Amino acid sequence: MTVRLIGAFAVLAFLGACSRQSPPPTGGGGPVTTAGGSATSSATVGTGTASTGVTSIAGFTDPSSIAAPDDGSGRMFVTEQPGLIRVVRDGVLEATPALDIRGRVGSGGTEEGLLGLAFPRGFAAKRYAYVYFTAPDNASMVYRVRLRGDGTDRFDPATMQFILRVPQPYDNHKGGQLAFGPGGDLYIGLGDGGSEGDPNNVGQNLGTLLAKVLRIDTESTPDKPGYRIPSGNPFVGKAGARPETWVYGLRNPWRFSFDPANGDLYIGDVGQDRYEEVDLVPAGSHGGLDFGWSLYEGDHLYKATRRLPGFSWPIAEYSHTEGYAVIGGYVYRGAAYPATRGLYVFGDYGSGRIWTLTHTTTGWTRRLALRTDYRISTFGVDGSGELWVADRATGTLHRLPDLSR
Repeated sequence: MTVRLIGAFAVLAFLGACSRQSPPPTGGGGPVTTAGGSATSSATVGTGTASTGVTSIAGFTDPSSIAAPDDGSGRMFVTEQPGLIRVVRDGVLEATPALDIRGRVGSGGTEEGLLGLAFPRGFAAKRYAYVYFTAPDNASMVYRVRLRGDGTDRFDPATMQFILRVPQPYDNHKGGQLAFGPGGDLYIGLGDGGSEGDPNNVGQNLGTLLAKVLRIDTESTPDKPGYRIPSGNPFVGKAGARPETWVYGLRNPWRFSFDPANGDLYIGDVGQDRYEEVDLVPAGSHGGLDFGWSLYEGDHLYKATRRLPGFSWPIAEYSHTEGYAVIGGYVYRGAAYPATRGLYVFGDYGSGRIWTLTHTTTGWTRRLALRTDYRISTFGVDGSGELWVADRATGTLHRLPDLSR
């Protein structure tokens, strides 16, 4: 695995870590190592398929999400926070962006910009995708955008159709993940609006879209702007509640994903002063789960004075002695590493550590799989099911090795 060191890279706290936190430590100048301490082997950046011949791809600016359509092309699309979508084909980063909306994106803060991209099922025939970005006024925006008719990888910004706008009070905690669930609905992650400590108490407020994962129907009317509310959403018809809400009580759900094998939904939720957490919405859930923010931070009291029933507690958490900004990942279902299949892989922006989670008869087990010097901003899955991780500091994507050992 190619190692591109951070050197003297220093940034403001990213992804909503507490504003009282010190800036992230600079890179240590060492190679990526496994949990056992041995350095991984070197690899090269060059041509080849994304899942076999290339293990590192450089040249990105502030990569924020990775997505691959189901069209068999093997392409990966990478969003950059300033407002570009870049294309990787056959392991090579194409020079021409797939989309340039820098003029519409507000990206002045470390948590603002073009943050999410999702392809619907049957993308080859539909020829459109969905993007999430922050506007210059801080509002969170979701749009549909269509491919040009010239046979290229490029989207036409003139075709952008409005889907959703959510006003934001501050410039952090934007969430930003887009993903299609097993039923074909679009799920959208939104943070609590920012600042620190949930000053507007939106975490437990069902009357706002902030601090939620939403579920909306955008595919039944693909030629029209806006969306429909799925009839099975948990708060449909409940007075004072937004019917778009699927689950709530989240501080900053920076990256969530569905297990393609069974539909489980894993959410990495960035913590406040002390704890980071991973939450689970089991397949078959009817939604409506409350993950506790800002009464609780992870499994611990925050604004609450005692532990109350009715909440969904994390399946994993770690303290700020191990890192300070969790980056949600994916359950590995690729073919290259059979022993890794079924493991949920996630990481931390501040420490560069990558863990796996596995479910046993006694509960969830978290295992440190890799120590890296990366500023991990996102994970992604290519068309072959292999896992990639983005290093925001160097603008490089790295394909993850076998994490079972």
